[in-house]
Amino acid sequence: MLNQWYFKVILLTITSCVKADEYISPPEWRGLSTMSYDDISSFVRTPSIITHMESDRFNRTSILLYSTKNFLYSSDGCVTDTIVLDAVNSITGFTQSASLRYVFVVVQELHCVKLLSRHEKHYQSFVGKCGSAGFQDGEHALFNRPYAAVLDAKDRDKLIISDTHNHALRYVDTTTKMTSTIIRSDIRHPQSLCWHDMQLLVVNKGRYISLVSWAYNGSVSNNVLAGSKTAGDTFGRFSDARFRAISDIAKLGDDAYIVVDYQDDVGKMKLIDMSKQVVGHVCIYEGYSCKRTTTTGGFPYGPRSLLNLEGKLYVGAYSRIFAFSQSQYYPPLCPYENMTVYLKPGQKETKVELVDGNIISLPEGSYVMKKKAMSEICTYTVNVTKTPLTKRITFSAEYEVECSLVGTDDYSKRVLETVLNHQKNKLQSIVCELDCSLSTSINPYYHCNGRHLTVHWPTDNVYVLGSSEPAVLMDKLRRHLSKSNVMKRLELFVLSNRPALIAKERSRKVELLTSCMDTRKKYNARLNNCISDK
Repeated sequence: MLNQWYFKVILLTITSCVKADEYISPPEWRGLSTMSYDDISSFVRTPSIITHMESDRFNRTSILLYSTKNFLYSSDGCVTDTIVLDAVNSITGFTQSASLRYVFVVVQELHCVKLLSRHEKHYQSFVGKCGSAGFQDGEHALFNRPYAAVLDAKDRDKLIISDTHNHALRYVDTTTKMTSTIIRSDIRHPQSLCWHDMQLLVVNKGRYISLVSWAYNGSVSNNVLAGSKTAGDTFGRFSDARFRAISDIAKLGDDAYIVVDYQDDVGKMKLIDMSKQVVGHVCIYEGYSCKRTTTTGGFPYGPRSLLNLEGKLYVGAYSRIFAFSQSQYYPPLCPYENMTVYLKPGQKETKVELVDGNIISLPEGSYVMKKKAMSEICTYTVNVTKTPLTKRITFSAEYEVECSLVGTDDYSKRVLETVLNHQKNKLQSIVCELDCSLSTSINPYYHCNGRHLTVHWPTDNVYVLGSSEPAVLMDKLRRHLSKSNVMKRLELFVLSNRPALIAKERSRKVELLTSCMDTRKKYNARLNNCISDK
């Protein structure tokens, strides 16, 4: 949590240079998390823009290892050393090896990654064919404008590279130089990378942040976390926030990150608050006023790169690196979040519990509510809308039967449908009784694969998004089902089989199945949303 970091979490007290009774947050900031800094100094001047920074763990007398477009430097803030005099065009990122003796340097315009020896202070080719763009895995890998690199959080001998113009994340074994592809779908122009526990935050085309996750079976998923493919400059919930061109992302604590959103010489730092799922503000205090982090907020040419190190935030700009300290995290002054309440199918209005505990009935629409918090009159919105998704109690069973014998022609389909409706009547009288109602509008449905026939009997017991699951009812139905012989087997009369074909039950269960209210769409479990059925 945020209050577990090095930040001092406060409600209304502000830093010593800002009096609490004189601090007034801008109205549009209320309800958002805010990070502020009031001690800013120039760490070191640089000849050009800073593209990436890391803690210099090889040189103990140094603090930062940083790159410009052409060189790598090491500095303690007073003395700066150029690590290698050979100029390299378009360095966009780097990371240090597990042994700290080498640096993997990403050279974007040459489409490759070079290896820098800290002892010998010279470059050698590592992966990719410098000067040749392409896409190829294996020992002779090809890249297309790679951007950043990080060591694998689980295996420090492995390297993950964002291969921007190939729309891919690449995996490199640093001992064998063998390259493979982690993911090359649902990802667009991957750029900056940052670990969030065992998940990887990826900046996509500078406009949104996605979260790459690894499952136990080795499968990889990539889901949008904050922002969208549409550029913009808005704060708020992850789904509502918009970015213009994120150039870097850095970790502040377990639940928070900071990004630089930069375009056309105007840059803002923005707080990514994972615990509250919002994009908040970062501001610089000058006297009693909070300056937005733009070119007028202490950055002569705009921030471009970030590093959080030992209680300080280092910000790389065009001609210098700034050091920020004495940071404060301000929780939202208005803690009340907007709420969405869904109407059940056919329902005209629903009961809503407001933040003050009152319960009122509201029809479909959007309502602005007011509630006092501390000395603030806060507003929040209650949206009452038709549910896009429903959860329906469904009886399901799986049978072992040869699929080629059932449901493949008109006769076998009619036979199977008759048998399933007969089982439906038994479910209603023996298992449901008066506790549930088998659906009168949705017939039992099935699918068969190989020798596995799966059948679903839906009920009319429907629950909308956000409602609590009917745990007591579900447990009661499961007990009734386990004590009965309903759905134990299906007796199917097939023309080519005499006597009747017996489909033996492999499993029976009562479950909540999600479906879309809009019948033109299908439910996608991975996205937890309805998508067009095309």
